Amino acid sequence: MHLVKTIISLFALSGFAAAQIGGDFDAEYGLARREVQDARDGYLAARDEFLIAREEYIEKRGLLKKKGKCYKDGIQNLCGTPVKGGGMSTCGICPRGFEGKSCPCP
Repeated sequence: MHLVKTIISLFALSGFAAAQIGGDFDAEYGLARREVQDARDGYLAARDEFLIAREEYIEKRGLLKKKGKCYKDGIQNLCGTPVKGGGMSTCGICPRGFEGKSCPCP
């Protein structure tokens, strides 16, 4: 009888320990996921600021050879110039929200 009680107690304790370890893992995973999302948001904001500043610099310095147009290609916003046959020749990346606006093509 004591052997059965001991075995049942061991199974119960191991079940509680596994549940507690799983809970800690989920909390750490959620925290790491939030940190990655915050870092990604910061990166995207800095990237947009850089692209806007680069466009202003190119326009002020007169480095612009031809003007392109921002268009959406899947997930990315690209800058390109129209080519014969109806396609677009890609020459750079545009910031988010700039679809349809002009962009510099060196």
